[in-house]
Amino acid sequence: ACSALKQRYRDQLRVDDKQVKFVYLKGSYELIKARMLARPGHYMKPGMLDSQFATLEEPVDAVTVSIDNSPQEIVSLALTGLSE
Repeated sequence: ACSALKQRYRDQLRVDDKQVKFVYLKGSYELIKARMLARPGHYMKPGMLDSQFATLEEPVDAVTVSIDNSPQEIVSLALTGLSE
């Protein structure tokens, strides 16, 4: 797992479309920040979120799953999308 926030990073990671697929866990700034604030002691500090969103180039070639879902639903949706 990695952030691969820019398309060029994802292009470098993709050996071919059958070997490498991406799952984009999409969420709002507000939801992600709230979850970050609920994780004390994590290396990723909420102040770093602005630069992450500024850098992000949303992928068009990924399985997109909303993080509004439960963890179980996220996994299920990701696996379904990857199997298509």
